[in-house]
Amino acid sequence: IALQRDDPKAALKLLLSKKTPDPVSSSGPSNSTASDSEINSSVRQDSLISKLYNDFIYGDILASVEEHPCNAFKHKSFLNRLHNPHTDVETLGKVIKLESILDQFAITVQNLRRNSQKLAGQQAAYDALFEKAMAAQSKVEQMKTQVQQPGLGIQECNNNIAKWEAEIQSFRAEIANREQKILEEKNKRSKIEEAVAATTQESIREAAKEGISHFSAAAVIKEEIKSLEDAIKIQSVEVGLIKDHYADFKSKCLP
Repeated sequence: IALQRDDPKAALKLLLSKKTPDPVSSSGPSNSTASDSEINSSVRQDSLISKLYNDFIYGDILASVEEHPCNAFKHKSFLNRLHNPHTDVETLGKVIKLESILDQFAITVQNLRRNSQKLAGQQAAYDALFEKAMAAQSKVEQMKTQVQQPGLGIQECNNNIAKWEAEIQSFRAEIANREQKILEEKNKRSKIEEAVAATTQESIREAAKEGISHFSAAAVIKEEIKSLEDAIKIQSVEVGLIKDHYADFKSKCLP
């Protein structure tokens, strides 16, 4: 095996010398056919081993797969030919390892190419959209500039709005001041009304008391007046009677 790996030509020559039948000792056509078949199998196996080391061990098959991923199928097909009874266990282990590396690398390269293509497409789409966005932004800035031009009267409107808003703030301050004064005057009025009400109630009570006192005194006087009126009536009658009696007396006294 070591000779096959290091010097395939010498190994092939040695195999041919060992497998070549001796014409004198040859026993017949059947033995010659069997020997030829064994020699051919050995030569094919040595050729496969030689290619394995030259291309896969000493060479770089991954470079060809990276350049053309479809080459992986060709390399896998070759490695599959080494799955035969003539391949020793150590070499078969290397073949299986190479198949695993080849499969993994081929899948990775395919994914890399697919993602690279997608990236190129996405980048192109991004560039196109970004260009449109920048164009739209430029248009917006241009429109803003046009809107803010003094000739459109917008600046004048803004100035008026700012002026009137300032006046409104001033008016609000004045209104707040007046409202505070109104509140103070209302409180003052309430206190005066309370004082006046308290004074008025007291005056009413005093006047009522005085009225009651006067009414009581008047009632007493009223009784006296009634008594005097009754006395005067009686006395008036008495005066009349006395006058009548005096007249009658004088008439009787005349001759």
